[in-house]
Amino acid sequence: MLNLGERIRIIRTERGMNLPALAAKSGLSKGLLSKLENDPDSNPGLDTLQKLARAFDVNIAGLLGEKASKDVHKILPQHPDWTRDLVKWLKDTGQTPDKDILEAMYLLQDRKGAARTLDDLKFLYRSIAANYLKQR
Repeated sequence: MLNLGERIRIIRTERGMNLPALAAKSGLSKGLLSKLENDPDSNPGLDTLQKLARAFDVNIAGLLGEKASKDVHKILPQHPDWTRDLVKWLKDTGQTPDKDILEAMYLLQDRKGAARTLDDLKFLYRSIAANYLKQR
């Protein structure tokens, strides 16, 4: 499977973009983009992933790789154990759980380690929602 930097380079070149064009569209610096593409150990934060995903017009799962996206689609309909209380809380508060946000959370949990409490999950969900949903 390709690392994130390789995925970024492939998507960028498929879209006929050079680094300055991607920097302008994403709001990220050319230096950061170059580092992401060339350093296999780079580990960008959620904000950076969101900016790249928006610039490429894909969701975060698509940015991180097709296999990851397919794996998420197989798992999410069953609500992984760590999301059960979060989904219940969302429904109890009249919110419809957003599939893309749950996908992003699943992928982040897999990369960064699981949140410890329901409050951690609520915070992460609200943080993603505040930034992601207003960009749709």
